[in-house]
Amino acid sequence: MVLPQDQQKTEDESDRGQENFLTRPVQPRVLEFGELKTDVDENKAIKPAVPKRLETLASLQRLNTPVWKEVRFSKALRYFQAYPGFTDLKINEELCHLDKRRDSVAPTERVLASLANAVLEQKELLQEGLQEVVNWTSNNPTELNPDTLFHRLASTFGPESKMASNFTQILQIICGKRAECVEIRRERLLAEVQNKNVQAAMRKIPPSVDYLFGKDSLNPLIQSLGGPQNWLGTPSYATKRPTFKREFQRGTGRGTLSGNTTRPSPVSRNQSFKPRGDTKKIQPRPRSNDSFRKPEDK
Repeated sequence: MVLPQDQQKTEDESDRGQENFLTRPVQPRVLEFGELKTDVDENKAIKPAVPKRLETLASLQRLNTPVWKEVRFSKALRYFQAYPGFTDLKINEELCHLDKRRDSVAPTERVLASLANAVLEQKELLQEGLQEVVNWTSNNPTELNPDTLFHRLASTFGPESKMASNFTQILQIICGKRAECVEIRRERLLAEVQNKNVQAAMRKIPPSVDYLFGKDSLNPLIQSLGGPQNWLGTPSYATKRPTFKREFQRGTGRGTLSGNTTRPSPVSRNQSFKPRGDTKKIQPRPRSNDSFRKPEDK
């Protein structure tokens, strides 16, 4: 029986498919659930510092140099101080008797108040400078070209401008106050060092961009003092030797050497005293009959 050409072709493809399935089975499709991931709180993660800004900061803060703590800010601070509001708040006269301790937060408040005044002044200068440029361009449209606009902006915001001077004073305050804070933090650690020589050597090590004591100078000091396990310990020549005192046993008259540095307790004064030898009972002294009065007057 001869099948039609189309039917025969279909059967041939079916036979070929069964043959291929037996020799090479079809791979199952993989069911994907998607990739798992976690989120990071970007607000708490510290982003890496910009290299150019870090270099500028190290120069302004005088890090890795012996004069790092000589960055002063009192003169620049007085320039931005203003009363009232832009300085530390005064204590009420009615509450002055409660001010018995040193207020360690008042200097920090004074700095923050002065910086607030500086930022507000910078905002006003920026607004005034931009407004001057806008007014100049509108009043002189024929003179407006890249060269004249550049000179106008340079005179308004350049190194000789008021804004540039204020930026310098603001950075002087910030870097000076930070140098003061760094010195306080360093001294808090140095106060725990018992060896005065090590303390003086550490005080000469300047801070770096990432540590209170620069590692390049601190590590050689640690190695010269015996390594990280012993360098902060008390030297052997400074340790106290135990003193031995002779302790007497009551009633024996003998003593033994002991490492106890406490003194033996003295004999209590409340104990009864018994003198040696025969003693007689002391009789009370008779009262004298002498009197300025006569017997008949008594």
